[in-house]
Amino acid sequence: MSKVKYRYNTKSLTYEKVEVTWKQRILKFTSYLGTGLVFATAAWFLGNLTLGSFSDKESKLELDQVKQQYKLLNVKMALLDTVLKDLEDRDNNIYRVIFEAEPIASQMRNAGFGGVDRYKKLEGFTNSELMVEASKKVDALSKKMY
Repeated sequence: MSKVKYRYNTKSLTYEKVEVTWKQRILKFTSYLGTGLVFATAAWFLGNLTLGSFSDKESKLELDQVKQQYKLLNVKMALLDTVLKDLEDRDNNIYRVIFEAEPIASQMRNAGFGGVDRYKKLEGFTNSELMVEASKKVDALSKKMY
């Protein structure tokens, strides 16, 4: 039950009962609601500007992880390339001599690719350079193996 409110009337020098209409109640409620929405929206915008959203942070972490994986992949491919060069040296200097076979020409071992743009589908991304470079190394290694 709400309290009964009175207002002092200076003309009649008496207290009069104050009655709040539904229109006044609705206006008061909407003013509180509007003020709350304005402050909530301002707090949300400030929070996003200063702290950043969770999905942005998650995306940055995932992107950093992908970059790290590409770096590790490049290191592994460099190691495989040295192993492949060692195998090529063994093939030319040991096995070909034992079997009295002609060594394979370096042009055959390091054959290139045709005029096709194989890496066009990897263009246009923020890390396209990493992806294209890794794909080229994998293709070159697989081509040298055969």
